[in-house]
Amino acid sequence: MTGSSQTTDTLLHRLREHARSGPERVAFQQVDRELNVVRKLNYGELWQRTAQGAAALRELAEPGDRVLIFFEPGLDPFLAFLSTLAAGMVAVPAALPPAVSAALAQRKPAATRRVEAAANLVRDAEPRVALASAAAMAEVEALLQRAANHCKARLHLRSFAAIGENSRSPSSSNANGHESSRMGANLVQREGAGGIEELSHDLPSPEAVAFLQYTSGSTALPKGVVVTHANLARNLAAIGPFVRSHRESVFISWLPMFHDMGLVGDSLHPLWVGCRCVKLLPPDFLRRPHLWMAAVSKFKGTITGGPNFAYQLAADHAGRGTEPPDLSRLEVCYCGSEPIRAATMDAFAAAYAPHGLRAGAILPCYGMAESTLLVSGVKDDAPFRTVPTPSAGGGPERAVSCGFPSEAEVSILDPETGEALPEGVVGEIAVRSRSVSPGYWSALKGAGPLRFPDEPRTLRTGDLGFLHEGQVYVSGRIKNTLIVRGRKFVAEDVEALLESALAPAVERVRSVVFPVATSQGEEVVVLVEGLTDAEDRKGVEEAVRQTLSEACGFVPRHVHLVRPGSVARTTSGKLQRQFAAELWSAQALNPDPVSNLA
Repeated sequence: MTGSSQTTDTLLHRLREHARSGPERVAFQQVDRELNVVRKLNYGELWQRTAQGAAALRELAEPGDRVLIFFEPGLDPFLAFLSTLAAGMVAVPAALPPAVSAALAQRKPAATRRVEAAANLVRDAEPRVALASAAAMAEVEALLQRAANHCKARLHLRSFAAIGENSRSPSSSNANGHESSRMGANLVQREGAGGIEELSHDLPSPEAVAFLQYTSGSTALPKGVVVTHANLARNLAAIGPFVRSHRESVFISWLPMFHDMGLVGDSLHPLWVGCRCVKLLPPDFLRRPHLWMAAVSKFKGTITGGPNFAYQLAADHAGRGTEPPDLSRLEVCYCGSEPIRAATMDAFAAAYAPHGLRAGAILPCYGMAESTLLVSGVKDDAPFRTVPTPSAGGGPERAVSCGFPSEAEVSILDPETGEALPEGVVGEIAVRSRSVSPGYWSALKGAGPLRFPDEPRTLRTGDLGFLHEGQVYVSGRIKNTLIVRGRKFVAEDVEALLESALAPAVERVRSVVFPVATSQGEEVVVLVEGLTDAEDRKGVEEAVRQTLSEACGFVPRHVHLVRPGSVARTTSGKLQRQFAAELWSAQALNPDPVSNLA
């Protein structure tokens, strides 16, 4: 790559260099549900918008201040994210809970939980600026009001549409004390190499904080992971060999950009490489899952990815399009974010092999926000690997390999003693690398200017897994461990077992398993979602009990059949088992259940 010696220091250096060397190269294409391109940005335009937005933000806040960005489908929030980084501020990507006002008024537990999680994020991040779409302003106001007593300074609220404008309109204060106006930008720029817009200030240093990635909140309220520019650069560089990316790669993505996989893996990594990314809106994929592979076919995609559930949806909806897809150019389908099931990978491979999908394209991987993103993955072109699950406890018979560590050292520890365990023994996964975050924002804020040296850090992940021949296998979360009569079971494994047993009879079944404390001691509760009036409810209950008796050696006392959506999920679709247990104990899980068979 040509340019200054600093081009690889951070993502921003890379982005600026791509804009100089190839301003007309396409960076992003946004497509609609008919797969028509409705918006396109080349690298020159992307850098110009970034520079303009950075100048506008500098009028409102200081370097190091947090900028809360409410992501909705589309590219505007992502442009605001890049502008925040270029301004030397700390980006805080977040999802806006739908119908905030209605959720608070109706007091529905699952919806209220999402609102409170978002309000907690605002309180924790203490942003100086909040950015959202013009259409979402009323909902943002309601959310900010929920957290208003915790804001230490006036919070500037702006719309995405106003970022980078050359005129400045007067600001006004609303009843909540938040400024709400269109953002002007008196740009102070110079023309740099290649004729692109330049910033009026230096780019942030690698040790500065880039953004706060709030966790999904599947086992607790979301926590803000501190990610430095150096963390980000290290992980973006590490991702390349695994997804085999290069300048001519074409990413196809439907993932939300406020989560680590959609943000770092599917949006920032293409910019690191300098290639093209085609964006399908998440709601369009969820409503019409066949669009994912149709987009790969139409735009000659070479790299794509998603969590396990997405591959199951794609497999279930194969053949729904108007014409068969051509996946012959697809080099990598990476799968992560949640436990990977061998049966799902088999189903996806079988559904799309007739359409050109190579077995070696499927790439299971493991990562987390606390390590910026990637921890391990498969580099070779061989079919994904499985081994028998150690001490399966009724779980899946085959565990899927998540490959070799990237630039990290991975070890397995005894969760209680912290001692290293040998290969083949399940324990807590520990990661040591330069991608590991310095910590959570709640513990680090208030300590003055935060700058962290680029050095390896060790993280005890809270995930269960094991090593086999140097490769990483992930079992689940420690907090999702069930202990029944002295035997340990992973909740995700038990749920997969039940769903496999029920699937032939119950369409779109989802099970949720968690422990609760009762007067008789700790007991297991099983919830089954996805039933209709036409299905044999008593038969489903009996199937649950028989399956767990035969495979796990215990019969749950509490089996409840509930309507779909009764159990709260995070914005990434992860089950909130601890919250479900709280609601169950309070007899507030579902005010109108299909049936209660306990």
